[in-house]
Amino acid sequence: ITHKSPVLMKMRVFNQVTGAPYTDCFNPEEEFIILSTSPDSPKCIVRHSVFINFHKSSMMSGIITGKSFEAQKGNFELWSTFAEKGLT
Repeated sequence: ITHKSPVLMKMRVFNQVTGAPYTDCFNPEEEFIILSTSPDSPKCIVRHSVFINFHKSSMMSGIITGKSFEAQKGNFELWSTFAEKGLT
């Protein structure tokens, strides 16, 4: 958590990938920004950003980026389901 207030929370998540080719070349990073209009508001806005940080050069960077974004989209959908169940 990089920032927390009654109406705003920012989180950065640094992921480590294992069990796939070229995992020593990159790490996916995520940022969540959760914003509400008031502390008592029943709704909020969630912004999810993904960045692929390459540590080494790879000819496969385009494929790695595409597959990583696809996996992060699935992770966000799981996180959204978890948040909805936990907050209602």
